[in-house]
Amino acid sequence: MAENGTPQNTAATLQPCESWAQCLCATKDRLVLLPQNPGAMFVYWEWTAQRAALFEKGSLAPTVKFKLVYAENRAPALELDFDWKTFRAYVPPPEPGRYYQAFLQVNNSEGQVQTALESNVMLSPRGKPADGEQALPSSGERLRSSMWL
Repeated sequence: MAENGTPQNTAATLQPCESWAQCLCATKDRLVLLPQNPGAMFVYWEWTAQRAALFEKGSLAPTVKFKLVYAENRAPALELDFDWKTFRAYVPPPEPGRYYQAFLQVNNSEGQVQTALESNVMLSPRGKPADGEQALPSSGERLRSSMWL
């Protein structure tokens, strides 16, 4: 977030999918948000061939806006611009340990903004425990403590 409290608007550095036509096997448009680690979440989207045709013929602008919001209140968290055929990206969560939801917005040929896709709600993993906070035991430690030796 910028110092003035508005979401950052930085351009993504990922390149569009070179074989994007092969990615058009979706039966419906969808946007999926997945936790990766405390410093990254993975986002991917799929377009149907019908929606891709709208991008190709210029009915929709080639750039889509990725909007990440805090799920509990829909307050803006992050905004990024992508080429419509990028299809996937690693995105840094503004604050680990928070619930997020994402939206992809498109501009039609008249410049009107439309929300094209809405993701699932996702909990971003927390980082290491804060000072004074106890870490959860690893699965191996839980297993050893539950065994009767």
